[in-house]
Amino acid sequence: MPTTSEAGDGLPIEWSEAAMQAARNLGLDASPAHVSAEHWQRVLVNVEARMRMRGFEAPDGWCEELAMRFGREGYDGPES
Repeated sequence: MPTTSEAGDGLPIEWSEAAMQAARNLGLDASPAHVSAEHWQRVLVNVEARMRMRGFEAPDGWCEELAMRFGREGYDGPES
């Protein structure tokens, strides 16, 4: 499977865009930066599934990096 991230390049913007789209499609009224921990977990699961369907393998640490990108404090996602 291809990966969208090479060592040191960071997480590509497509992952953030997938998170925004996932939040909208899940009917959430807030940005992924402001959803509850439970909804954030649903967004992460949805993002991973979307990117996998597009043929991209999730790079190590993608959940944490996406959380940081959205300014979420701490890591409140599913276990990898």
